[in-house]
Amino acid sequence: MASEQEHISKANRNGDFLDQQLAAAMSYDDWIAVAAFYKAVQIAEAIFAKLQPSDTAHSVSHKKRNAILKRDYPRIWRPYYQLFRASLVARYLEVGHPGAAFPTFANFMTHDDLVDDLLGVELIKVETEAASLLSAGHGLKRYELILLPPNDSFARGPV
Repeated sequence: MASEQEHISKANRNGDFLDQQLAAAMSYDDWIAVAAFYKAVQIAEAIFAKLQPSDTAHSVSHKKRNAILKRDYPRIWRPYYQLFRASLVARYLEVGHPGAAFPTFANFMTHDDLVDDLLGVELIKVETEAASLLSAGHGLKRYELILLPPNDSFARGPV
């Protein structure tokens, strides 16, 4: 079972991938959504490694992780669940119930919505809530929206 610090290291690698994709001339929004979700997964697992009893310190499935977050950490679960939903569409072009299929990820979420809402609101909420639960000096890299002139588009950068 990985430690809190090992999960934080993995979360930071996913964050580095997000930065690289967002800086690329042609980003792959579906993969950005997946990487953002898996950053949140690693953050959740770091919390579990620190705070959960040893028999539940590592979740074995998305379903179990969702249940633990919803029950014990609802302020993390709400934004985490939005990342989870976006990753389902990015990976499978559906959100897990009948009639909720999309021909492409772009039909589900625009690039601006991905950056402004999924990353700029939901991922930041997960990071912010988790920071108060993780060990002091945990080293989790957090992100914020940075307004880049002249076209008023948003990008993400390290805090």
